[in-house]
Amino acid sequence: MKPATPTGAGSTRQPAHRLSEVLGLYPLVREEHLKTLQKCGLLEPPDTVGGERFIGFADVAVIRQVNAELQRGAPFRSILRSFVASRSGQLALDF
Repeated sequence: MKPATPTGAGSTRQPAHRLSEVLGLYPLVREEHLKTLQKCGLLEPPDTVGGERFIGFADVAVIRQVNAELQRGAPFRSILRSFVASRSGQLALDF
């Protein structure tokens, strides 16, 4: 996958990847998963340039990890809980 460079005024991430290409590489991740990940703050909203949606490298990494977990058979809700907990630093043990 070759990084694209959107030229829109609102573009803040470089380089960017076409969302359609990323979803082609990781077919287990659906649009509804992306919306949920955005609502939880795990993904940035995609930049739209010329009708194409672009995402940054960090978002591609999250999508790749979610796809890998889905391949192992984990339910999306448990994947989401795990990602949110790790992002918010709530993985401390309580005794």
